[in-house]
Amino acid sequence: MSCINKNLKEWKSLDSRYGDFMAELLVRSHPKNKYLNEQSDNFYIPTLKETIKKLRSQVPASAKRKVLNQLDINPYTKVETLASYLTGFIHKDNVRYGGDYVINVGNKNGNEFAKKDIYQPAVKLINELKELHPDIFKTQRTYDGNTFKVFITPKVQVKQKDLFKSPSMENAIETLKYLTSELGYQPNVFDIGNQRWIEAGTNLYNLVNKDTETIVGNTINLVSGVEQEKESTPIDEEIASMAIAEVESLSKNEGFIAFASFKGYNVDLILTNMREAASQEELDVELVKIKKLFC
Repeated sequence: MSCINKNLKEWKSLDSRYGDFMAELLVRSHPKNKYLNEQSDNFYIPTLKETIKKLRSQVPASAKRKVLNQLDINPYTKVETLASYLTGFIHKDNVRYGGDYVINVGNKNGNEFAKKDIYQPAVKLINELKELHPDIFKTQRTYDGNTFKVFITPKVQVKQKDLFKSPSMENAIETLKYLTSELGYQPNVFDIGNQRWIEAGTNLYNLVNKDTETIVGNTINLVSGVEQEKESTPIDEEIASMAIAEVESLSKNEGFIAFASFKGYNVDLILTNMREAASQEELDVELVKIKKLFC
């Protein structure tokens, strides 16, 4: 059975700096220890220098990159999806703060090295996200002075009713009329500022935000200015939760990630789409991708 050799100088350095519990957590969670041979392999113990660099810069930078990339793809990303990228930095406190997300900055009797290497980089990460997206990320110091509440408020997507009444919609309708008159037929695609209108049928267009490449409106009739209603099935939350948990588990397996990539699938993107699914049909599209990997 694999074990941690606590006689090695690398372990003693980690134990001295962070204490036994945190040192063991850092060793067991190291990427090199994911696929140990339980019968013979001992745990890889990172050096103190490697650990400090990872905690202070590499891990926060990776989390920040994931959050910003996701917001570039979809500025309306749900709270749960954004929070999943910040696992290890923020957590839900159901006991003292009613399920709000919080970030701890240590306590008076806490380990100063843990505060410097773990808590402070986490606070710095959240503050950087606040500066870049002040409308989405906010913090509030709590009564104990060592904990911040972290509020994540996603942007609200423009309601279609409001969109249809807006000057931009009227502009699109008039632009289509003009282009159709000039060309003698309806264009396959046309742009107005950061809006891209892509033909989806006679008089029907999908509206895409060119900056984020996200769909803002589906099958909008640019003659009447009305979105064609599509039937959708409400998500079965129990099935969705089980499916997401299963894919989250698979996403921690580097072998599966490599296999999926070879097949042309991005597991992180599939997982994000599952969390963001607004209907059972949207969820099923992602489930089919996962099933294909096992067939």
